[in-house]
Amino acid sequence: MLLFDFVHPKLILQKLVEHLLKRIEASLRRELYYWHAYYDRRLPPRITALLKLEEFVAKFMSMCRKNFGNRKYV
Repeated sequence: MLLFDFVHPKLILQKLVEHLLKRIEASLRRELYYWHAYYDRRLPPRITALLKLEEFVAKFMSMCRKNFGNRKYV
């Protein structure tokens, strides 16, 4: 609904990244910064930005899944 209220997609992405950075391990931060820059440059200004934001969230979930999958529990 934020995009329908004319909140700029880059602001949504920035706030999402700020929120995620507070909650992830240090080992994932560098990769999150990389993908934030990647999607920030490619984010379209209109409603199609919703697809790119969704793609960013899916990429983040994939990063987390890989990170948790590499852990060995003893």
